[in-house]
Amino acid sequence: MKKDFLTMPILFPVILVIAGILYFVFNPSSESWFFKCPFHLITGLQCPGCGSQRAVHALLHGEVMEALHYNAFIIVIIPLLLLMALGEWYNYHHWFDWAKRLINNRYTMIILGILTIGWWITRNIIGI
Repeated sequence: MKKDFLTMPILFPVILVIAGILYFVFNPSSESWFFKCPFHLITGLQCPGCGSQRAVHALLHGEVMEALHYNAFIIVIIPLLLLMALGEWYNYHHWFDWAKRLINNRYTMIILGILTIGWWITRNIIGI
């Protein structure tokens, strides 16, 4: 248990940097080896995460509006993931206790679930 706690704060930024370099250099739209959404392949509908890889690529190139076009929900998810990492792995001197309380809050999870399902339905009805 202690080993995992020490490994993740080091491993997380390394994985993030490697993934960032891959997404900066390679465009998921034109590379066939990037992960394809199984839900979209089977149903033809978009899941809440569809377009996230292209959105990250666009964000890394400073193209915010293009990223929003691919997946607008990324505005909610990226800050949430950063807060989760800060609250769990980088909470030195309890600076990020507030983030941990926010993420582990029952109401936050309910709101996030509602937003995710709402985004999923909306993007398939409107065709975003």
